[in-house]
Amino acid sequence: MGDFLYRTVRFLTLVPFRTSGRPTVIGADRIPRSGRLLMAPNHVSWYDIPLLAVHSRRVLDFLATSKLYEGPVGRWFYGQMNGIRYDQSKPDSQAVRGMRSRLAHGRCVVIFPEGKLCRPEDSVFTTHGLHPGMARLALAAQAPVLPVVLVDTDVYRRFRAWMPICGARYGVAFGQPIPPPAHVGMAGRMAEAKRFEEEYRDHMRALHEELRQAMRSDGA
Repeated sequence: MGDFLYRTVRFLTLVPFRTSGRPTVIGADRIPRSGRLLMAPNHVSWYDIPLLAVHSRRVLDFLATSKLYEGPVGRWFYGQMNGIRYDQSKPDSQAVRGMRSRLAHGRCVVIFPEGKLCRPEDSVFTTHGLHPGMARLALAAQAPVLPVVLVDTDVYRRFRAWMPICGARYGVAFGQPIPPPAHVGMAGRMAEAKRFEEEYRDHMRALHEELRQAMRSDGA
């Protein structure tokens, strides 16, 4: 798999994001430099993936909805950008196999456990909004999960935010990798998945508070 287009697009997007943004970023050194990894952020806006790419030292593979692949240009672009085609209208076993294959090759795959854009009250920080597929994928691929908290990335929906003098404020916080769920028998698999999801949620809540405090210190 080649990463040329991904690296090129990332380089080109560094300029507008770096000149327009004044982000608070913590924990970027916690991202493992190599090896299989599931990066699991909350989902705030359509700018989440580009901003994760800007602030991550790893090349990222990510789920891309099938609508983005309509037409030859979309198929080529998202294929070359390491996208994993995902049909949201049904359970997509092919997308799951694609993620497992990427992880088996030691890559970093971004998965949004909420499965959609979420308001804070419906997000992974609450008792709602956590899709059970993350724990199953981490178990099957034996991949650690990296909690990531994103705050206010939707600021870029406003045209003014792209102006160099604006200093658009947002936050990105990377946590410590959580080891994958243990291999257990069928009887204990559900309990192990639930335990893993609660551990992930606890990490996300603590990371969210850490990021909010850092943003307050930065004057956000």
